[in-house]
Amino acid sequence: MRKTRILFLIAIAWLPGLLAAGQVKFTTVAGSQQIGKGEYFQVEFVIENAKDIDKFTPPGFSGFRVMQEPTQSSGMSIVNGNVSQYQSLTFLLQPEKTGKFTVEGASAMIDGKKMRSNSITVTVTNAPSGNKGNSPNPNPNNPFSRFFSPDPTSSISDDIRRESVLRPGEDVKEKIRKNLFVKVQVDRSDCYVGEPIVATYKLYSRLNSEFRVTKSPSLNGFSLYDMVDPSTEPSSVEKLGGKSFVVRILRKAQLVPLQPGTIDLDPVEVENTVRLIKTTGRPAQRGSGDAVQDLFDQLSEDSQGTEVEENATLDTKPLTITVKPLPENNKPANFNGAVGNFSIASALVSRKVNAQDEADLKVTVKGSGNLFVVNAPPVNWPAGMDAFNPTAKENINKTTVPLSGTKTFDYIFTTRAPGHYTIPPVALSYFDPVVQAYKSIQSNPVDFEVMPAAKKTGPPATGIVSAASEGSGGFKELLQRHLESLFAILILSGLAFYLLRQNIRMKRAEQAKKGSTAEASGTQTGGGAGGAGGGVGAGVVGAGGSSGQRGSGADGSSGSGGAGGEGRSPGAGGSGGMDSRAERAEWMAMAFDPLSDIKERLENGDHPGFYRELNRAMWKAVADKLDLPASELNKYNVARKLETKGWDAPSILSLEHLLNECEMNLYTPDHDTYNMQQLLRQAESLLRILVSNTSY
Repeated sequence: MRKTRILFLIAIAWLPGLLAAGQVKFTTVAGSQQIGKGEYFQVEFVIENAKDIDKFTPPGFSGFRVMQEPTQSSGMSIVNGNVSQYQSLTFLLQPEKTGKFTVEGASAMIDGKKMRSNSITVTVTNAPSGNKGNSPNPNPNNPFSRFFSPDPTSSISDDIRRESVLRPGEDVKEKIRKNLFVKVQVDRSDCYVGEPIVATYKLYSRLNSEFRVTKSPSLNGFSLYDMVDPSTEPSSVEKLGGKSFVVRILRKAQLVPLQPGTIDLDPVEVENTVRLIKTTGRPAQRGSGDAVQDLFDQLSEDSQGTEVEENATLDTKPLTITVKPLPENNKPANFNGAVGNFSIASALVSRKVNAQDEADLKVTVKGSGNLFVVNAPPVNWPAGMDAFNPTAKENINKTTVPLSGTKTFDYIFTTRAPGHYTIPPVALSYFDPVVQAYKSIQSNPVDFEVMPAAKKTGPPATGIVSAASEGSGGFKELLQRHLESLFAILILSGLAFYLLRQNIRMKRAEQAKKGSTAEASGTQTGGGAGGAGGGVGAGVVGAGGSSGQRGSGADGSSGSGGAGGEGRSPGAGGSGGMDSRAERAEWMAMAFDPLSDIKERLENGDHPGFYRELNRAMWKAVADKLDLPASELNKYNVARKLETKGWDAPSILSLEHLLNECEMNLYTPDHDTYNMQQLLRQAESLLRILVSNTSY
């Protein structure tokens, strides 16, 4: 039914509460000031810090349809000891035509004084606004359908509609407890080290509610791999205890335990805003001629009511995972932490190999399991071959359980002379949790012929390269390939050394300046003492030092310095010099702060850059300290290495927590500055441990 003007005279009885300390305000707030024709938008009238409200009269909403009865909400906040409370009424409107419209303010008697809220201007166009909050109602015959279910035609929407009615005598907290909760589910509660489990955090609801995740589980003690994006994952319907629930996935991840023991899964915390229809218990007035009111009465069954909001904070119950250690019996000597089911193959990238030229051996590990911890298997190179450190490349599907895919290692090598060569099979050992036993596999051997070295068509090498070629052809080739890199390294090293020396000289000059000031003071003191002695020089020792100071007597004769002999005073508290090793360490610490760029990003509000660079800096520091190649750099290997070097469990868990927090917050839109500062302090502490070896 189309209406050009709807007037509501609403007497609102406000419950007594804390008196507001702030100024009374009456404002009009629009959900959007530009909307498309056919879209919905909300107009909210907010009254702050009022003790008594009566005779509230909304405007006529000319040019708009009122799509539902107003919803009432209230709240209170305490900031710096100041109490502020508000009450509001919200109307859902739909424009009747395009153009620019003015929504007049509402009026009310507030604390015995008539007040009117501000007016707002709304522009209605034929084009959609792009604001999801203004989307047309999926069921135009039911203006309530947008609140109850993502699919108003499904059976679950009827359940939600019924459960969202708060009848007289019902306990609202008990109603929410039975119909709204979060759970964490795992596919198993015990596993081996390196064997993945799947943890799924879900929100179950039979109420009309909106939610926001306020605390994500950190999941320390695991390497984790998210399997879905919760923001794009559609909701589903599950039955529990014979009742249907709308289910939203909050997080679903594979967790790979890094060490044995019992680990408690961290809870997820969710804030919910629940909307309920609170009935009054009075008989419904059917057939009033007001379509919206009749529909509201029908949805409220046999009673009338208004929509109210309740806030509820939910979290998951504790869940413990038991992680079993890998068995020690029959563990192969070359076992390096791989858990799952794998195969291995090796082959040359090119069968055409010339002596003294680079060739590429590819070793591919394929299968399912913790591929990320599989390190480059050792290769027993035949005599006459020289190999470089291998590089690794992963192609892993994180949506399968366990992780599956391939990890390929490239071994670059050269042969010194032509001939027939055979690269022996490459071996790999892993633990199969299905049969609970170790398995050893190996690739096929690689046979190939090496042709004589190809003749070089370029001009002959001169200078140092020619001299080197007389001793060794292989060294000549190596030097030719990396000559530019060597020059660059020499130039950069010289520049770094020059800058460091300049820094040290500046510091010494500053110290000398301070020392000269102290020396001048000491000379004056010594001169006075000498004069008092009738020409006999008195030695002066600077406070905290041991060196004597030459003085002068009143007759012009010079006296001999005391206790330390002739020398300069080191100044108050000085030691007469600085230990060269300590000095160099101090200058190195001053010259480079690995967290300086990260601190600057925190100050500038670059939150993604902060987590990205902090993660990168910690991995680099760990790799440098443990001397791990890139192919072996993962949390599992780092934890094992640190444990063998004497790190205690809290320090290792602290490092894992820091890395997990950085990885998780890279993809989180909300960032907590306090948490970032805590992570920065945690990183500084861990870097000090790495540098000083205090945990070794």
